[in-house]
Amino acid sequence: MDKILLVWLERLTKDWVRGPGLSRGFDIAKRIQFLTVDIITQLSLGECFQCTEHDTDRYGFLETVKDATPISLQMSLFPEIPRMMYHLTKIPLLRRLLVPSENDEGGIGKVIGVSTTSPFLTAFEREINYPQVIKQIIDRRIAAESSCKNNMVGSFLDRGLSRTQAPTELVVALVAGSDTTSTSIQATLLSIITNPVVYSRLQDEIDHATAHGHVSMPIRDAEARRPPYLQACVLEGLRTHPPLAQLRDRVTPPEGDYILGYRVPGGTWVGLNSWGTQRDAIFGDDLDIFRPERWLVDDIAKVKQMKRTCDLVFGYGPTKCLGVGIARMELNKVIFE
Repeated sequence: MDKILLVWLERLTKDWVRGPGLSRGFDIAKRIQFLTVDIITQLSLGECFQCTEHDTDRYGFLETVKDATPISLQMSLFPEIPRMMYHLTKIPLLRRLLVPSENDEGGIGKVIGVSTTSPFLTAFEREINYPQVIKQIIDRRIAAESSCKNNMVGSFLDRGLSRTQAPTELVVALVAGSDTTSTSIQATLLSIITNPVVYSRLQDEIDHATAHGHVSMPIRDAEARRPPYLQACVLEGLRTHPPLAQLRDRVTPPEGDYILGYRVPGGTWVGLNSWGTQRDAIFGDDLDIFRPERWLVDDIAKVKQMKRTCDLVFGYGPTKCLGVGIARMELNKVIFE
């Protein structure tokens, strides 16, 4: 992660930072997306997509996620639809129509596979008939053996997934581990830079830590967890703008259950609205205001309850986001740098 972050910072400084009186249009949101995609592909596949290095959406990954997100959000409201589609895919003819393929020209299948006409492929890659991006990376990591130990490819294969199953699982990880983290970083950064008081206080804390040699370059995760105002800004960013609007579904047991005193029949789908949970009264009266100071009170019990509530943006129980540690690490590092 640190190597990719350094490349990202170097690219920003070299290509976009200008001196006094000079300016140039710069879409930092897009570059944050490039960064999070590179980090998650490095962790998942053992090598990144190099979106930061090329300063572009290689393979159309981000565009595909952008197009697919509204559809997935709508389908999440009707859990019967995915269940029905699952059964339909057992019919060979329908499976070919419904299930993404690495040969698709768009959609999730395009993420799994990329054609030889991609403008980002080198002459050598075209010459060898560059096949599916993810599938080729998997084969390459397997061939290297030792290169397949510290990434999700190796973990999946060690636990019994086949070479054909692994790409599908990895696509889920790539989408979940890049878009949501990017959204959190963008929302938090926007809230900071549009609030002069918050911006000034955070900048002073960062300058003090840097001047006194309390941090490395780039900052380490353990170091980033120490500055109290930085942590308050990260928590407040997650609270005011949860990265996932999708309902986190659960199904009540056959015998039913009681939720907040209400009887819920068995087999009922119950969704968790992350935005609603972050407007809880535990956070005070100014729920729609970005105010990191709310996290810096002396009431330890209250802060603990606030953190537990804020943690719901990552889900809860057995379906809680498995990448929460990585997401927090990226937020800490990127906001500080």
